[in-house]
Amino acid sequence: HIPLFATTKTSRGFAFIRFAKSERKAAFKAYEELNERFFQGRIMHIRAARENEDGEEEPSSTYKQTKQRQQKANAGNTEFAWNSLYMNADAILESVSQRFGVTKQDVLQ
Repeated sequence: HIPLFATTKTSRGFAFIRFAKSERKAAFKAYEELNERFFQGRIMHIRAARENEDGEEEPSSTYKQTKQRQQKANAGNTEFAWNSLYMNADAILESVSQRFGVTKQDVLQ
């Protein structure tokens, strides 16, 4: 995979190569032969991918994707996930009365 600049559609200067687990010898050989070698006037730096906590390789993700994963993980952790600005008065009254175990009339008094 070769990442490109969105505006110019030119290479960002790096690439990702994924080897299957059965091709580990080929990956090590490529590393030994190509790391810090000149290619088209530049030095290539080869780095191994990091593994995630589950032990499987995870492709790098954008800031937006990372933020979305964090929001999904924390979605059920809050006691109140709604905002009163987006609810009508009756829905708020119903929610508060159920929360405190009283009737709507008691909340209004």
